[in-house]
Amino acid sequence: KLSSQTKGFKKIAIASIHKLIRTIYALIINDQLYDYNVATHNQKDFSRN
Repeated sequence: KLSSQTKGFKKIAIASIHKLIRTIYALIINDQLYDYNVATHNQKDFSRN
């Protein structure tokens, strides 16, 4: 049986990969390049809310 820490890690890993795939998909569909400066700016705005 898996420990609760292992289960938690797997959930976090799956969620992170899912978000990465969604981001890559959106960039491809919208024909955009990834811009680190835009991403960090958006992350700062998101963390304020």
